[in-house]
Order: sequence, then structure tokens, then C-alpha cells
Amino acid sequence: MNDDERGYDERGTQSFNVTRRLYQGEQEEVLEWVR
Repeated sequence: MNDDERGYDERGTQSFNVTRRLYQGEQEEVLEWVR
């Protein structure tokens, strides 16, 4: 899963970064990223 997530990061997809944090259980931080 690390490889997949890293690939998206290189593309510059912030939406994917936000989803990654949501999976970890940091919904509060996700809201800040989305804003």
C-alpha cells in the first residue's frame, strides 16, 4: 500500500493525501486539508 500511496503523492494529488489521513483515523486533520 505504501507504493501505491507514494505514486499518488508524486502525481501531486492532494485529495489522495487527505484520504490517507482519513484512513489513519485523523478526520480532524482531513477537514483542515480539504479546507
